[in-house]
Amino acid sequence: MKNRIHTIITKLYTQPTSKNDFMEILGVSQKTVETTIKQYNEDINIKKNIHVDEIVYDRKLGKYRFGVLLPTNIPYSIFLSYMKDNINDTILNDDFEDIIYNLELTKELSIPLIPTYHLSQLLKNIIKVKLAFVLNAVLEIEYIGLKQKLETKYIRPHCLVNTGYTHYLYASYDKKNDISIGEQRTFSLKGIKSIKLQELVAETLYKEIKGNAWGEYDKSLILQMRGNAASFFKREKITNTEKFEFVSEEHDNSILIKMLYRKEEDIVQLIQQWMPHISIHKHSEVSDRIYQKIKENYVDLTIQRELSN
Repeated sequence: MKNRIHTIITKLYTQPTSKNDFMEILGVSQKTVETTIKQYNEDINIKKNIHVDEIVYDRKLGKYRFGVLLPTNIPYSIFLSYMKDNINDTILNDDFEDIIYNLELTKELSIPLIPTYHLSQLLKNIIKVKLAFVLNAVLEIEYIGLKQKLETKYIRPHCLVNTGYTHYLYASYDKKNDISIGEQRTFSLKGIKSIKLQELVAETLYKEIKGNAWGEYDKSLILQMRGNAASFFKREKITNTEKFEFVSEEHDNSILIKMLYRKEEDIVQLIQQWMPHISIHKHSEVSDRIYQKIKENYVDLTIQRELSN
């Protein structure tokens, strides 16, 4: 029974699944599948003193799915895959790949499921959003933004991004909102105080999006890196990440990197951080604006230094 429910829960974290598929995966009859899920729901209801089935049979889909966005338990393999997605360091990311692979080889069924009730609110939100992607679920959220006011929003979640400091959910406003219907924006996951499932839709809501707190990257620029900057970006494997793409290595050992960005301030900050080891590869109106802004920042810094003296 424990092994069967472990397998069922693991599968439902990745996709809704039909009775026939579960019969094949588990090697049991349809009645056994139904009885196993029914017994699990009853056990959870008794334990939590509620009357909500955690696993439901969706007649419209013709499949079993989670009826809640935060199941009582999460398998280690799913938990670790979520953690892996939140590690920006490529070396550590590879380590997590190995851990997950070895976990699957050693038959995860022998390892108890992880209870979700004691996890942080941030991780609970991550689980809810990930399941919303699986279910294609429109969400009702309570959100505190820059105005420090709790607001209710109805959203269609598209992508979860970790900038290294904050988790952002890219979503578009659902038709249930009074205004801004269809408009895409970002929500800090820490600012989301509650997430509720509103309805399931037929369309695939998840999208591959690259971006930051301001939204999706919609522009790019070629940068030339020399000396310490080039060495650092190569050594830390930053040249093949979501934001940066390796272009070529020049005869003088400098490297050309394509950088995706949303605002020119992103480029300004990077060049200032590595001056004089990073420059814009080709002259353009964009490069003129960026260099002008860097000059202005330098003048402001000089003035501030003189005033402090």
